[in-house]
Amino acid sequence: TAFTAAAFVDWAVFMRAKGDWMRRSTLSNVAGAAVDSSLFPLLAFGVFMPGVMLAQFVAKVAGGWLWAYGFDKIVKRTTAIKTKVVA
Repeated sequence: TAFTAAAFVDWAVFMRAKGDWMRRSTLSNVAGAAVDSSLFPLLAFGVFMPGVMLAQFVAKVAGGWLWAYGFDKIVKRTTAIKTKVVA
């Protein structure tokens, strides 16, 4: 349930956000991580655990940003190489 809610929020924010792919990806990741990190401990353990929620949120946002950054760099490099080959 937490994962599904987070995925929906992530998708909705990504689709509505303005800017380049990296900005949209980061904004949607923050929103999805906030939902997942808030709901999961509440649903799984039935208690409010702010320390756990904050730690999960920070880890998810940092990990998501690192993956998005790496993917963005690979795509840009691949696109530049293809452009040079074609030209």
